[in-house]
Amino acid sequence: MINGGCSDDGFDYFRGWLITQGRETFERVIADPDMLADLPAVRAFAADGIDIECEDALSIAWTAHQEATGEELPNDAFTIRYPEPDPRAVSALATTVRCMLRPLITTIRENDDAAGFLAWPGDFDLDQSDHVEEVHLASGAALEGFAGDGAGGTYFFCGNGGEERPVLYADSEGGAALVAIGMPELLRLLLVAPWWRDCRAFTAEESAELTAEYLEDMPDLAVRRDRAAAALSLALPTEAEVLARLRKVATEEGKEFVLIFTPANEPYDLLIKG
Repeated sequence: MINGGCSDDGFDYFRGWLITQGRETFERVIADPDMLADLPAVRAFAADGIDIECEDALSIAWTAHQEATGEELPNDAFTIRYPEPDPRAVSALATTVRCMLRPLITTIRENDDAAGFLAWPGDFDLDQSDHVEEVHLASGAALEGFAGDGAGGTYFFCGNGGEERPVLYADSEGGAALVAIGMPELLRLLLVAPWWRDCRAFTAEESAELTAEYLEDMPDLAVRRDRAAAALSLALPTEAEVLARLRKVATEEGKEFVLIFTPANEPYDLLIKG
């Protein structure tokens, strides 16, 4: 969740900031809140652990009216009318919010469907968070290992904050890539395309071949994936969408997250190239 959760005032201030980003961005976020992760400002705030807010934006109408007329804005100036909420929608939203406030890492540890799929084919182990060698980010930002895979790779949170932080993956052979902005995006990648490490060309043909290989060994993959997604309260994108997002994160946002092999002060190789 934005700002790691917030008070009523904090949410108002976040809405004020969102309004200042312009109508196009505002309407895109209303239609698809997850696209917030694509905004450079959001990525920068998340990396630095800074709350996203703009309280001043909420008083624009008052200030403009006062400067133009010299008078206070009348109390009845607003004519917004809100429809009566659908009780079923309110109940569903309350359930979703409770799930979102619960850390995803906690949910994984306590849910067999989620933990089982992520263990395999996801090859994602929360008990394996120590990397094989000493590393740091070139920017000097904090780096926190929180999971690993069977081949000695490690998933790191970058910067300060919670599960909204960018996620960098480093393998055991000197390669690294930024793979997600936040834990939800990482889990969508692991659920939809657990074979992402084998992607090289990022073409439809390559994806079809990798998918067929996994389905041959695991015919119930889709059923298990959907159960895991439900346990984590995650809506899943298509395979094409999740891989396109992975490539964008790795090749664009990833430029700001260079992993360094500390003893030699040498950067890791790029796992995913543009």
